[in-house]
Amino acid sequence: AMIENLLYELFILIWYGSDAWTINAFARGIGSTVLHAVGPAAIGYGIALSNQMEKPLTKYAPIAYIFGVVMHGLWNGIATMPFMLEGKTWEYVSYALLSLMVILCLFFIVKILEYGKEYTNMELETQKFEEALEEATNSGH
Repeated sequence: AMIENLLYELFILIWYGSDAWTINAFARGIGSTVLHAVGPAAIGYGIALSNQMEKPLTKYAPIAYIFGVVMHGLWNGIATMPFMLEGKTWEYVSYALLSLMVILCLFFIVKILEYGKEYTNMELETQKFEEALEEATNSGH
């Protein structure tokens, strides 16, 4: 991600100048950081879900991978639009779409974290119940 950002920013600086570089560096600094967290999070979620549901990894991991790749491709395409369509309406539409993607990515990350906390709490409760059951069984009650 870091090398990708450096290459994009260098390209923008050389071809479009410092004003465009400033906007691009800001947008990529915020947006691509979030985006690069979503792809691995989706794959991790797919692995955890297949493990939790006791389903083969081949069921959820490919979907999660495709989701991460599509999100990345959309981000790169939309992030390039302002420079290809400078001064046109699509330039401003792309800024709105980038903002929407960042919000959706953040929402996705928050939901995965909430699900992880909920699952961890369920696992802890199950473990406590099993320990209490074992203790009751061993004590003869």
